[in-house]
This record gives sequence, structure tokens and C-alpha cells, in this order.
Amino acid sequence: MRYNHGYLGTDQETIMHAADTVQHIQSIYVCNTSGSNTTYSLWHCPKDETNSDEFALFFESRASAKTTVIIDTPIHLHPGEKLIAAAGVGSAVVLTVYIED
Repeated sequence: MRYNHGYLGTDQETIMHAADTVQHIQSIYVCNTSGSNTTYSLWHCPKDETNSDEFALFFESRASAKTTVIIDTPIHLHPGEKLIAAAGVGSAVVLTVYIED
């Protein structure tokens, strides 16, 4: 199943939240649609925790102009856990998540 979050903002935002069941993320596509380099960050926040840099999977990672970064390492979000993301520049990075049905 494909989940297109759309453009990331510069503030941290919850992309996915596992409510009652485990969400099996198969891959994440980070696409910089702008003509300039930018950065993105992804966090895997545990249940009942406030997000912080200690939960970063990618922190201010580079996304070159007009390129796509593919993260194809499976991630399991257990109930209560969240996938959170942010970009260095708003309206430049599109995030698409593919999850197992």
C-alpha cells in the first residue's frame, strides 16, 4: 500500500502512527523536487515518548536537487509508535511511504 504524505514542512510532523496494530513500512521515498539542495530528518518515536534527536534515523541528511533518496530498510511501528519527519526547506521534499497490506 502506498501512502503519499506530500510536501514536508520545516517543523516536525507525524507521518504515520501505529494505533492498534503493527505497521510494516517496506520503504520510504524522499524526493527533492526543487532545484536546490536541502535536508530531511526522520525519527522513530517510541510509545509514550516525546520526540527528540535520540530517536533520529536520519538527521539533517542531504537531499540533492531534483533527486530521490530511497530508504529500503524495513521499519516496524508498534502500537503507539510514530514516524516523524521534517525538511530543511518547506515545499521542497515529498515523502512517500510504502507499507505492507
